Amino acid sequence: MSISYGVAGTSPFGDFAVDLENIVIEYIFDEWSYTSPSQIAKPIAQHGEGQDIEFRPGFDRGTPSFQVLCIQTSTEVLETSNAERSWHFLTHLEITVITNIMDDIDNVKPELGQMEREVQRILNQYKYGDIEGIDRMVFTGQTRIYDDIISGANTNPQVRGQTSRGGGSGGGSNWASSRWKTRLYADCHYWKDDISS
Repeated sequence: MSISYGVAGTSPFGDFAVDLENIVIEYIFDEWSYTSPSQIAKPIAQHGEGQDIEFRPGFDRGTPSFQVLCIQTSTEVLETSNAERSWHFLTHLEITVITNIMDDIDNVKPELGQMEREVQRILNQYKYGDIEGIDRMVFTGQTRIYDDIISGANTNPQVRGQTSRGGGSGGGSNWASSRWKTRLYADCHYWKDDISS
């Protein structure tokens, strides 16, 4: 008996080879429209040494100055057809954009809003077939995150959860004195089928 189970619309038919966060961050990188001389201009590669901006799955690691990150959080089944052995999946994603610029902590740099709107544009312009197997990708909202910013950063800055560049936990470094981020939410819809004979 041959067993085949995978994502509808894939060729050759099969399941995703990597997690959706990897697939979606690559798609965002491919569709990124900012060019030089902007600090958030699309680089040659998604990430690498010395870049101003990087695109990757995972969490904030403090550098480089601009980051676009993606993680998947939960997956649910919205609809099932046992007779046809087919299931409608919905995977929730969190896409985080971060600016990490040494400057006044009370003034949000324009790059944060630019990155927010660019991710919104990419998600809202998604068309069926842009990613093999993903029927729909939908932007569902966003929120700015301020819990990494504390007052007094211009004189003796300390960002919660971070250490100074010297490796200690004390103040004195101003590398993260203006650190702003936004979390954007997106949903991926796709079907998985069992076509085993």
